[in-house]
Amino acid sequence: MGNYTRREYHSQRPAWRNSTTLQGKYVGIEFECVSATQSYRDILNALPDFKFNRGPLAETDGSLPSQSGVELIFPPVSYRQIKNSKSVFAKAMKALEGKLSTSATSPGMHININTRGWTTSQVNIFAAVVHNTPTASLVRLGGRRLNSYCRQLFDARLGNYGSMYHSVASNKGNRIELRFPKPTTDHEKIKKIIEYAEVVERFAKKASFLKYVTSTANIYTDFVKYASKTKKGKLVLGYLNGTNEETKKAASTNPDSSALPAQPISSSVTS
Repeated sequence: MGNYTRREYHSQRPAWRNSTTLQGKYVGIEFECVSATQSYRDILNALPDFKFNRGPLAETDGSLPSQSGVELIFPPVSYRQIKNSKSVFAKAMKALEGKLSTSATSPGMHININTRGWTTSQVNIFAAVVHNTPTASLVRLGGRRLNSYCRQLFDARLGNYGSMYHSVASNKGNRIELRFPKPTTDHEKIKKIIEYAEVVERFAKKASFLKYVTSTANIYTDFVKYASKTKKGKLVLGYLNGTNEETKKAASTNPDSSALPAQPISSSVTS
């Protein structure tokens, strides 16, 4: 356990981080965390050692305390794998339960969606849907209030979403970085965010970009109509709305789903 060393920000460049040819439905997670014991070493000591370099990189980050903070960067894996309870990511989250501070206000959990092979329009439609998702729904799904590191842009021209950096859905070239979630070791909550991204991706690849070139005012309404037609889409809408009706209805016809109903945000949610 704990065969990890925290290194400088972006100083580690394994092959998977340098790859420019990754194709398909992949997701990579950057997990910023602060130790409950005020020593980042206790976080690293708790992590299992994974074979074949499948474990996360450990690095510093300017937004984290130097003594207690560490960013864990997980290699990109398929949507299906990262949702699997036996995956490297799920096992890492299990090992970190109770090890993280709940009072930290700055950390984020950045979920990177691979967009290699997408058209520019598909990338912008994906980002536009996330930006136009009601703020309360993003807060409910991500578990924290939005701030200057995850800003939201409503009803903009479609092309404007391609250049947003510190935003809820930041275009990083060959990936879109979802910046609205907070770190959590609850694997079920993370699965909900991944499922949201899956449904948004499906919509982005079917929607007509011509409809939103000058205005994205109706893009979320159209997304809701699209999502309402599938079991997974109904499940995701249940997460976003904080209601159990659609969640239970979809789950009753999808016994393989282990998703739980979305929980309301309390006053103690990290800002």
